[in-house]
Amino acid sequence: MTIDAGMLRFPTVGYVPGIYRIDLGERLYIGEADRLQRRFQNYRTPGGDPATLRPNTNRRVNRAIATRLAAGEANVAVCTAVEITVDGRRSTLDLRGKTARLLVESAAATAARLAGYSLGNLAAEK
Repeated sequence: MTIDAGMLRFPTVGYVPGIYRIDLGERLYIGEADRLQRRFQNYRTPGGDPATLRPNTNRRVNRAIATRLAAGEANVAVCTAVEITVDGRRSTLDLRGKTARLLVESAAATAARLAGYSLGNLAAEK
């Protein structure tokens, strides 16, 4: 990720479902989206007037990324294909379904926590 003309610039990933991880050093933000490019656009331009609106996730993540980029670097990783093994049978998960995306997001958040990362996700901290 970079800042271009004062705006966050995310990689072009298309309007596909997937899971993403934003690496802010010792802190991660892990999320899922039915259309990754749209989710990144929401973070890039979170909308509203920060002085009058209560903080929301889009503005919070935008601010965290911009702060990290100013101090060093921030990275994003994207996953759009997942295989799972259940009872010895391997299958591909259909990430168009919310349940499949939430399963992968939860597994990624759990692995990150076990590796000692702090998570920026509100849902992951509960």
